[in-house]
Amino acid sequence: MPPSPRISILTTPAAHTRIEVAAEALRRGLGRGAVLLVGETREAADDLARDVAADAGATFGLHRFSLRQLAWSIAAVDLARRGLAPASGPAAEAVATHATFEEQKRKALGYLQPIARFRSFGRTLAATLRDLRHADVDVERARRLDRGGPDVARLARRYATLLDDAGLVDDAALCRTAARLARDAAGGPEGVPLDGVLVLLDVAVADEATLDLVGALAGRAAETLATVPAGDDRTLAALRRLPGAEATAAPPAAPPAADPLDRVRRFLFASDDPPPSGDADDSPSLTFFSAPGEGREAVEIARSLTAEAARGVPFDRMAVILRAPGAYAGLLATALERAGIEAWFTRGTRVPDPAGRAFLSLLACAAERLSARRFSEYLSLGQVPRPGAGGEPPGDRARWVR
Repeated sequence: MPPSPRISILTTPAAHTRIEVAAEALRRGLGRGAVLLVGETREAADDLARDVAADAGATFGLHRFSLRQLAWSIAAVDLARRGLAPASGPAAEAVATHATFEEQKRKALGYLQPIARFRSFGRTLAATLRDLRHADVDVERARRLDRGGPDVARLARRYATLLDDAGLVDDAALCRTAARLARDAAGGPEGVPLDGVLVLLDVAVADEATLDLVGALAGRAAETLATVPAGDDRTLAALRRLPGAEATAAPPAAPPAADPLDRVRRFLFASDDPPPSGDADDSPSLTFFSAPGEGREAVEIARSLTAEAARGVPFDRMAVILRAPGAYAGLLATALERAGIEAWFTRGTRVPDPAGRAFLSLLACAAERLSARRFSEYLSLGQVPRPGAGGEPPGDRARWVR
C-alpha cells in the first residue's frame, strides 16, 4: 500500500465542518504529544483552542499562532543576532513614503510624479512593493516596462535600501527567514514543537513567500492538516504544490441553491462561475449595500433595523456585528439614538458595557456546561437583578421581552 500523505487538505464551504475536522486533528495530535495550531488570525486559533480545551477539561501542549506570529517566533533570535526587527504595516508605509520623498527630491520620478505627492501614495506604494516582494518578483525587470515601470523599479530599490538602513525586514523577508530556519532540524522557537502535528486553519496562501514558510513547516511536521474554504482556489492550488499533499472535498450538507445564506456560504470565495439565483420565498434573505463612509453606513444600518421593526420583527431579535468596533461603535450608537432605537453593546462605545459583557458571560457559562469560572465572571459584573423587599425574585419584568 502506498504511504498515507503527510499533508491532508480539506476544502468545504461549511465553516463548522472545517472547524470540527481541525478540532478532531488537534485531539488526535494531543494524544500523541504537542500540537501546533496556525490560524489566519490569532483570534481564530484562540477560539478553536478554547473549544478543544473546554471539551477535554485539561489540555497541555497546544501551541497556537497566526502565521506571522509563528514566523516572528521562529526568526526572532536570528534577527536579533543580526540587529534586525520586523517592520509593521505602518512602518512599511513610512519607509515607502520616505522613499518617495527621496526620489522626488532628486527629481527622479517621471510617470508617477503627478500622483506621488498625494497622501495615499505611500500606502499604495507599500502595498504594491509588498505584493512584488512576496511573489519574489525581480523588480529590476520593471525598468523595461512602459509608463510607471521605471519609477516602480527606482522606488523599490530606494525602499530596500531604507529598510536595510533602518534595520527592518518586511513580511516577505520575515517569512523567508523563518522558512530557512524551520527547515533546519535544530531550528524553531523555544518550547514550540515543529515536528508534531500541524493544523493550518483557513490560512490563506496567496504568494510564494507564504508558501515557502508553509512548505517548510509542513516538511518538519509529522502530520499536517490544512482547511481551505471552498472557492479559495489560489490557496488550494498553492498547497497542492507541496510534496505529499492530497486534497479532499467534504460533501455539501444541502443542495447548492438551498437559500440565500447558504448560497453566500458556498459561493463567497468562488471566482469562476456565478452562483445560482434563488427563488423568491420566505427563506432568509441577504442584502448587500455600499455607503460612502462609516457614518453613512451606520445611518443605513439604523434605517434597515427600523424597516425590519415595521415588518413586525422585535428589536430583541436583531443584532449588528461590527468588524471594527473602534471605528464604528460610536457612529452606530449615534445613529441608533437618532432613530430612537435602544441598543446594548457587548463592547461599549467608550468603555466596556457591563450589561453586554454579563450577557455574554452567561451564554459562555451555558456553552461550557455551567462553568463556575464563567458564572463568577457574570457575578463580578454586578448585573444580577435586585431581589424584592422580602428577598423574592424581582417582580418588575416589563423591561425584558421573551
